[in-house]
Amino acid sequence: MVATFNGSSTTATNDVRGHLDQLTLAPLLSEPRNQATQPNSVEQIWTNESVKQHWISFGAFKDFIKQKFGRDRLCAEQFDAMIEFTDSPHRIAEALRWKKPYSGVVYAALMLNADGSIWHSILSLPNDDGTKPYKRLAPSKNGDQCFYPSVVPTIRRLVEQQLGLEKGSIPDDVDFYEWLANSELPVITTEGGEKLFSLICQGYPATTNYGATCGVDKKTKRFKPSLQRIMNRPRTLLVAYDMDSKPSVIASVNKGIDALSIAAQKVGSTVSRPTWDESLGKGIDDLLLTSNGSTLWAQSYNWALCQGIVTKMLGIGAVDEVNSFEQLEQLSQLYGTIVELNILKTRMSADNLIAALNQQIRELTHGKDAVESKSHQSKSYQSKSKLIPADILAFELAEDYRQRLKYCNEYKEWKYYLGDDSGLWKSQDDHMIETRIQGILDARSIVGYGTDSYIVNIRKFMARRLTVETWPQRTGIVPFLDGVLVLATGKFEKHSPSNYLTWTLPHRFDNPKIRDWPTIRGWFQEVTEGDSQKIQTLICFAAATLRGMSHLQKILYLWGNGGNGKGIYSDILTALVGSENTWSGKIENLDNPNFLVDINNKRSVIFEDQDKVNGGLQTFKTLTGGGSTKAKEVYKKACDVRLAATVLITSNYAALQGSGVGRWLKRRLIVVNMNYCPPIVDTHLREKLYPEMGAFTQYLLTIPESEIINTLNGKNSTGYDLAYWEMAQMTDSIAAWVERHIVRDPSGVVKVGSNKNEWQSSSYRPEISTLFGSYHHYCQNSGQQGKSLPNFTPDLLQVLNHVLGWSDVKQEKTRTGSHFYGIRLRGAFDEAPFPSESSITSNQAGDDAPLSGVGGRVWGVGKETEGASYPDQCKRPYEGGASDPLVVGAGCFPTPYTPHPTPAPTGLGDGGVTDKVMDMVMDSKPYGDGCDGHLQKNLFVNEVNNHPSNFLKSESLGDEKTDFVESLGKTLSPPSQPSPEIAITHTPLALPSIKPNHHQSVTNPSPAPSASVTTRQPVKGDRVKLLSSGEEYKISWVSCGSDKVLLVSALTGEPLTAASSLRPGAAAGGLNLIDVSELEFLDT
Repeated sequence: MVATFNGSSTTATNDVRGHLDQLTLAPLLSEPRNQATQPNSVEQIWTNESVKQHWISFGAFKDFIKQKFGRDRLCAEQFDAMIEFTDSPHRIAEALRWKKPYSGVVYAALMLNADGSIWHSILSLPNDDGTKPYKRLAPSKNGDQCFYPSVVPTIRRLVEQQLGLEKGSIPDDVDFYEWLANSELPVITTEGGEKLFSLICQGYPATTNYGATCGVDKKTKRFKPSLQRIMNRPRTLLVAYDMDSKPSVIASVNKGIDALSIAAQKVGSTVSRPTWDESLGKGIDDLLLTSNGSTLWAQSYNWALCQGIVTKMLGIGAVDEVNSFEQLEQLSQLYGTIVELNILKTRMSADNLIAALNQQIRELTHGKDAVESKSHQSKSYQSKSKLIPADILAFELAEDYRQRLKYCNEYKEWKYYLGDDSGLWKSQDDHMIETRIQGILDARSIVGYGTDSYIVNIRKFMARRLTVETWPQRTGIVPFLDGVLVLATGKFEKHSPSNYLTWTLPHRFDNPKIRDWPTIRGWFQEVTEGDSQKIQTLICFAAATLRGMSHLQKILYLWGNGGNGKGIYSDILTALVGSENTWSGKIENLDNPNFLVDINNKRSVIFEDQDKVNGGLQTFKTLTGGGSTKAKEVYKKACDVRLAATVLITSNYAALQGSGVGRWLKRRLIVVNMNYCPPIVDTHLREKLYPEMGAFTQYLLTIPESEIINTLNGKNSTGYDLAYWEMAQMTDSIAAWVERHIVRDPSGVVKVGSNKNEWQSSSYRPEISTLFGSYHHYCQNSGQQGKSLPNFTPDLLQVLNHVLGWSDVKQEKTRTGSHFYGIRLRGAFDEAPFPSESSITSNQAGDDAPLSGVGGRVWGVGKETEGASYPDQCKRPYEGGASDPLVVGAGCFPTPYTPHPTPAPTGLGDGGVTDKVMDMVMDSKPYGDGCDGHLQKNLFVNEVNNHPSNFLKSESLGDEKTDFVESLGKTLSPPSQPSPEIAITHTPLALPSIKPNHHQSVTNPSPAPSASVTTRQPVKGDRVKLLSSGEEYKISWVSCGSDKVLLVSALTGEPLTAASSLRPGAAAGGLNLIDVSELEFLDT
């Protein structure tokens, strides 16, 4: 081949060094000006520092790139889909994330991912050492990324043909690599955009990265997220790296392949490397451009596949000649013709067998007789012996059960696939597997094997052939009884063994009978007394449990007197994920390795009615912090246990004694006080809740993950730390003393002291007291055991810095003793706020403070929900937009959307879970009250300007709370949703944001009916007299409890909106719910 420049020519080397040497560059490059001597070759031009070369034109640069990729020889349509040419410095700077555009003339070929992002580029600038007239650059701070371009329909058909798939099995409207990730087909990885283009144009599924050592995290030894996108399940990864003879390159390539192999083992995959003669081309793109390149590559590709399968089949066990022959014959049936192997004369390991395969790859001769069939081989064994050898029979059984049976080395147990009806892989012990083998032997009339050793040997041989190192359970899905929901796309798929599921939710995804969850919603409203923060916390924790978000390392702690709803909530979580996916016990049980075995793969861990724990929390701390510990069943090997569940603790008191103020515990604990006492207990409440779990599950799946994270991490909260502080005071004497005797004062200085009896014989004077003396004075008066001086100082500093968040408080030692700076002791008439009144909530202010209202953030502000919306039957508040009524139904999952340019939501003010629950209580069923379903349309004429959310104020619920929430367990009776034409003009009034008082009662008793008033069961249409005004009305709506009604004027038909004298707070410009005790019934 010849490279010319200005009429001169030199003969290039015979080595294949890439397309640059194969192209005629001289017509594309312009001559440098004011140059004394003219170099006569491309090499001379770019090694001469005095020369500055330029491309003749943008068109010349584009022609060069097209030739370099082989556009016209392979597939111009695919090239145009993945390459963008530009000569705009601003576009190049934007694509490569430069701070400012290039000042000179520059051209670029941008390599585009399917989502429009830039993976890499080729620029018309010389490389750093000046040896080439172009430079390769990736976008700044792009990280280790793989190339996933768009794949045109023409190439998709070619892939189907190459892999033997049915035509049309790869949809044209689905991202090609998303389809590939959900299959178990082999994938090729290479290095460079040209190589990827060459492979996919030949019909081979492939991706590429930036180099041979990319794709694997050096610390975790796992695939990085970009490569893990397609290496998310067992498959063969073929590595098509350059065949380079340089020792340094060989070492780098081997290092990269070793890293890929380790990462592949963790997901049950194998890595294999196709090879070819370097003289045919160093890179795979060079090989495929040769005349016989496609055929040579196909042979190398098929043999590499066989090598990967043999590795997976043999594992690390040894095989003999006959067994190897049998396995290779099986491969020949799956992956094409394999020649006879006459070299296997002794027992050899898997590595030796693979080496033998590689040796014979060059001896492959088409036309040789194929090996004998498996059936003939089995007959020959039976003719020599009445009993088939255990290894031969084990191989046959392993192949028959490969899609239904696995041995997990991580858990040291068998897994058996129950079938697509459930989609589950269930654990089975050795005895059950041996029982299955016994049944197969009986069915085949195989007898006379004498002892159990024959069956045991078959089981052991099968275990080695069916072993997976770690269980490759598919992530990013939620399994139901009838299929799996893919969280990223919202698509519902049928069960498949390739999901490797070990659990499912106990209900179906599509449940047409139950589309709403009013009983559950009403229970949340009542048990929290309308506290928006508690509602949001409880619901988001349930959503985290459903999604398996144990990585948040959050523990929900519900405490309060008995009968306050803690048990019901734990039952809701258990019903949500299923009792078989829930572990219940005590914290003390974690120290017993036998108990820990059952905690593996659970979705929820519940410590219900936890007793006081004074110590021994190390295992609890390790598991809830994401660490692992050893678990062991009797007569079995120990295995590692890592918690994959959320943790709930319920208790009637502060159970974690002595540890309530630990920094690690405070970071993980979410404390919620459950202090509501229901006037009536519904003993059948659980039976009413369970049928609604399917609808409740679908609602939880619509909550954006960012909202869950922000809520549970406290970014939406001003109340978590306050509840934690209240619990800390009950478990730690220093915390209790700080609440009563310490004031935050930036200019304050107090000496620690050392005399615990400082005020034993005299009156306490805080202005001259030391901290240690004041503390022990408090302990003596309160009957508590005080801490010693060595523990007092560090514990006090931890309480002030980490629990209260007073980071400016310091402790220092001077010549006069140890002092605390930034605090002072509270005086007798000191009016400074207590820590629980100021510091806890003020620490939450700033960037993480709630956007509005009591607390919480607007739904949909998380990154993963940008550009996402929900179907009409399941609307949520859009980002920065007003909320729409939520009607829970099937298929309520994200799809692309354009955010609505509407005002920020008002209503209750927090914009989060609570707003939606409140709205659903009032608006869940169109034109129905949940009882008779006949609420009149004219009731909503005034609802446009008098929405119930406008008069349900969090700061003054008072008597009117019972207008919305009846006694515990009763079904709520929400008014109907307004008609669509009315709802368009509905503008809820904004409410002021006032901190709720958690200590005041929000439920006042209903007024007793007058002795002169005859009360009876109200019926819609009854004529009644309002005792406070004497006016006549008609009943337009009756609650399910039959104790509340809505009225319309008997004369005009207008709804009653005026405040009642008995219930002045019940109406604030909205509809007035009237208690039947305020009425006199006029109809007899």
